[in-house]
Amino acid sequence: MSKATLIVDDCINIEDYITRKSGDVILTDPPYGTGQVHALGCYSYDDVLNGKGYIEYMTDRLAQIKTCMHNSALLVVHLDINNCYEIASVIQRKLGLYLNGDFVWAYRRWSSKKNSLQSNHDLISVFSSDQSLRMGRRILPVSIVAPSSCERVGYPTQKPMKLISRVLTELTTVCDVRRVIDPFCGSGSTLLAAARLGMDTIGMDRAVDAIDVCEERLRLEGFQPVRVMQNRLIESEKNHSARRIA
Repeated sequence: MSKATLIVDDCINIEDYITRKSGDVILTDPPYGTGQVHALGCYSYDDVLNGKGYIEYMTDRLAQIKTCMHNSALLVVHLDINNCYEIASVIQRKLGLYLNGDFVWAYRRWSSKKNSLQSNHDLISVFSSDQSLRMGRRILPVSIVAPSSCERVGYPTQKPMKLISRVLTELTTVCDVRRVIDPFCGSGSTLLAAARLGMDTIGMDRAVDAIDVCEERLRLEGFQPVRVMQNRLIESEKNHSARRIA
């Protein structure tokens, strides 16, 4: 059975928990820099930074996240159309990775009372240290999670399982995907999709509510996630010295 680990902490501290160069795919859906607090029911998360502050926030965390990638690993970042190009520029110029391709998530929204045009696609961009890898652009027409869907868990900006599963399946054609890390795991769709596909997963989020949702979703499908609280490393059974998760 797939191994799943859940970490309650900000991913700026990811090196405290995860060994360098141990992840095959870093697949994540980070904050979008909307300058808002997103709330749905009893759950919410802060996305209050925007502009320069948001870019600095993401740059610092992406630099730490990169330390988890081995030489042939992929960094896959899901962003809306507003900041995707700036973040892609950061990843290429400051992290030294190459843009290998994009998945375009094409979706439909419900009608809106606003007169402005609504966005109907996001970019899920793939980066690696391999300049020769060419994936092109792949369109993924997948509906968003409807309010009445049995899949919905009540967490804001939840992404559909079908979308994440398709992305991971496509990635297996260019990379041996055994371990998937999501440093902004939110409601856990990436973790659950990876676990269903037989991949080990590590999810990280600073919000305890998010980790609670992830754990419940994984346990409902028979997985047994290990939960690690902030600044508590797993101890080695052999010598009782502190060690990282993986």
